[in-house]
Amino acid sequence: MQTQVERGLRRKRDRDRLPPGTIVGPYAVEEAVAEGGFASLYRAVRLEDERPVAIKVLHRDLAASTRVQARFRREAEAIRRLDHPRIVSVLDHGALSDGRPYLVMEWIEGRPLSDELSARGRLPWPEVVDLVGQIADALESAHSCGVIHRDLKAENVIVSGQSPRLSAVLVDFGLAKILVEESGPGDVLTTASPMGTPISMAPEQILSQVVDARVDVYALGVLMFQMATGRPPYSLPDLAALLEAHLHSPPPRITDFVPAPAEVDEVVASCLAKEPAERPSSPARAAAALRRALGAGGGAGLAVDPVDVMCAAVYVVACPPDGGGSNDTLDRLDDLVEEARTRLLAAGLSITWEIGNALLAVAPAREAFQRRAVLECARSLAGPELAVFVHADFARLVGGRCVGGPLCHIAEWTDPRPVPGRVAATRSILDNVERRIAEPLIEVAP
Repeated sequence: MQTQVERGLRRKRDRDRLPPGTIVGPYAVEEAVAEGGFASLYRAVRLEDERPVAIKVLHRDLAASTRVQARFRREAEAIRRLDHPRIVSVLDHGALSDGRPYLVMEWIEGRPLSDELSARGRLPWPEVVDLVGQIADALESAHSCGVIHRDLKAENVIVSGQSPRLSAVLVDFGLAKILVEESGPGDVLTTASPMGTPISMAPEQILSQVVDARVDVYALGVLMFQMATGRPPYSLPDLAALLEAHLHSPPPRITDFVPAPAEVDEVVASCLAKEPAERPSSPARAAAALRRALGAGGGAGLAVDPVDVMCAAVYVVACPPDGGGSNDTLDRLDDLVEEARTRLLAAGLSITWEIGNALLAVAPAREAFQRRAVLECARSLAGPELAVFVHADFARLVGGRCVGGPLCHIAEWTDPRPVPGRVAATRSILDNVERRIAEPLIEVAP
């Protein structure tokens, strides 16, 4: 839920949005297409030849900051140093009449890789290998120019074409860091800035440590996992838990979700190593290791079609006392989560992911009796230190494993402040089920 401050900021940014027809230098705005934390993105045309371009305009509330303006200009300077067919080109830059800086980039036809994954669930191994190779090639070119991306993610990879041959272009080098040593007040991208996207941030980024090209190797490992399974290695609704997972939890194995040689697990685990020194030294080495692990056929014989199935999910989270509690308390909570895991497995659910003090379990639930069984299992987990949520929706299954779909959007059907001792069931799982479930059970809207 947005705070009053966030709602006010949103209203201001809505008022600042450039309407269609706005003239920006030699360009005419056609439509707003996206909004990020720093800037808004517009599709526009160059007036002299109607060439389509993308214009990124810094938000007004940020434009007053000289530090942020410098970072914005650095983006243009960083990308203009790059010349690679798989990296978006910067064509121009300037400032609006109100002082907001903008930069103009080539317009890339296509859709974000995140949209491709949402539509398809996962990609066949040959496509994964091909895309990883393309992305690694672009990163190698950037690194050779002293630039790291620092925000590589599925949303920042634009793909075009159709399966089985997709073409990728990297965009949004807004968090790029010039590796060449600089001094003086102009160095605005310091290692004290833990910038990036939580779903793919390397541990050293989270800890605001010195970063190098291996942060992109880590993010490439996240993309490998996400393309192969349809979900990121760590997918948690709570930001603190997500960052904690990147810092301390071993990544799940790809082979737990999709067919693959065991060597693939080793490749991805090496890319997602907590210590940079333990990762492949470059994206090219990571891509080559993946190709070797899958063999000459690039995993062509390992394809498994995803299916969308109505399923029920149980989300269990252990709730420590305010202040965190003692080591004995935390050990007890770990034991409670492990006991819940055992009960869920015994009831026929599969563990989709588990991390620290929480886990998600899923089972097919087309029929009312299946949903009832899941509800009864959830009720049996009730305890003074556990919060339990139950929901039903479509999930994407590959080889019987849940790899994505609406059911995995946990934040949409759970409470970010779980209440221990409560079992909360959404209306969707209670539909057509006789409500003979004993307390404690609270019905909540999905």
